[in-house]
Amino acid sequence: MNTKKTKTDNDQLPVLNRIESIILLGSVFVTSICAIAYELVIGATGAYIAGDGVSQFAYTIGIFLSSMGLGSLFSRAIDDNRTLEAFVSSEILIGLFGGISHPALYLIYATSSSFQIAFYFFVFVVGALTGLEIPLITRILSNHNPLRVNISNVLSLDYFGALVTAVLFPLLLLPNLGLWYSSLLFGIINIILALILIFYSRKRPWYKKSLISSMIVLATLILLQIFGRYFMNYADAKLYGDEIVFTKTSKYQKIVLTRWRSDLRLYLNGNIQFSSYDEYRYHETLIHPLFSLLPHHENVLVLGGGDGLALREIFKYKGVKKVDLVDLDPAVMNLAKTNKHLVELNKNSLNDPRVNYHAQDAWIFVRNVQKKYDVIVVDLPDPNSENLVKLYSLQFYHQLKNLLTRSGGIVVQSTSPYFNLRTFWCIHDTIRETGLYTMPIHAQVPSFGDWGYVLAGRSNLDKKPIKFEVETRYLKKGMEKGLKIFPADLQPVDVEISTLDKPVILKYYNEDYKKYFK
Repeated sequence: MNTKKTKTDNDQLPVLNRIESIILLGSVFVTSICAIAYELVIGATGAYIAGDGVSQFAYTIGIFLSSMGLGSLFSRAIDDNRTLEAFVSSEILIGLFGGISHPALYLIYATSSSFQIAFYFFVFVVGALTGLEIPLITRILSNHNPLRVNISNVLSLDYFGALVTAVLFPLLLLPNLGLWYSSLLFGIINIILALILIFYSRKRPWYKKSLISSMIVLATLILLQIFGRYFMNYADAKLYGDEIVFTKTSKYQKIVLTRWRSDLRLYLNGNIQFSSYDEYRYHETLIHPLFSLLPHHENVLVLGGGDGLALREIFKYKGVKKVDLVDLDPAVMNLAKTNKHLVELNKNSLNDPRVNYHAQDAWIFVRNVQKKYDVIVVDLPDPNSENLVKLYSLQFYHQLKNLLTRSGGIVVQSTSPYFNLRTFWCIHDTIRETGLYTMPIHAQVPSFGDWGYVLAGRSNLDKKPIKFEVETRYLKKGMEKGLKIFPADLQPVDVEISTLDKPVILKYYNEDYKKYFK
């Protein structure tokens, strides 16, 4: 194709022909896809590690956008005859920093206490480089179309690229590649784009320097892809200390199974779910006090419990006919159904024909189910994130109450009354606000400490004696009163009711937790 002969120099493309214009417009689309991907990767990394999803994504978006503004402002200092060189350089740098963002953050988290500083650094640098690109590409394209056309083209492609990433990231990239490989993949895409632009600029004086830089970065990203598993295993070994038996990043969380001697431990997003040394204490207390107080156990609903350990205890009651198990992440259940260590631990309970598994959010299931239950077991993670607080709200407990048979009851795992005193009593008071009779109990679980539960029913549970009539390892006759006795420092405190509109339980949990853990 012909290129119009107008004013040019050694550093700048001549007035663009159609192919060059298409390549540059395509660059806008690709850079937008990659920029939003980095933002999502860094935000998700912060949410997984710090646990406070809304705060981490709020910080990510706020810092990212403000640093984009600084990058755009800085672009004014770049001469017109160096815009293409600067754009290629920015692609190489964003490919480097964006590509290594998750690997670097994960390794830093595993080996030092500087995660938060590194987190803000990567958000700022990637945001500033992204903000630099749009003004530069607009100025380069100014030789081909009027300003109004360039702005329209650039911004529309930029916004559409953001939509593509926003759809692909949760549906395809995160569940199939995970954060580590997704981060590196987009870095490689950025470098490939830079190489295409370098090829079209091979007569420019900066060609060799840019080519060498891009190849070094590309080699780095490819090596991190090839040896990613070794780096992740190293980081996991630093974090967990024990042999990593299984690790996977699902659509919802990072799942890690470790083993030390005969102790098997399951972690979700770095939070321990159980230790095989003492999990029976937790699960026996979760199931048997309530079951012993209820006359019927035919239909049972279990929210959470994808590891099958609560089911193991439930199936000690021969009257159980059907169990609806609702757990959002099928990857956890599949692991518990197939891993020989977990199958031995849960007594193959997940393969029992009485279990009907629903890979669904508990909130959605409870709103839509059209049946009544004799027993409802709520074995969900602690209310430590915005995604979970709705499952500890007054509205949710009202829905559970409506699912109970006339003689039915509920048990809710309610975190540690020692480490999270206000959280525990907030759960208790919120359930009681529904009009159900409540009974708080607690037990010692060495891996967790003093752990609490709230039992609730339509009738006064205190009028019935707790009896342990099935085989147990922890609970025994004579412990019934002890489960209900709370020492002086764990007595009820004044708390607000947690609702969808005002989820105070998250505030209580975070503030209580920080008293003991940094």
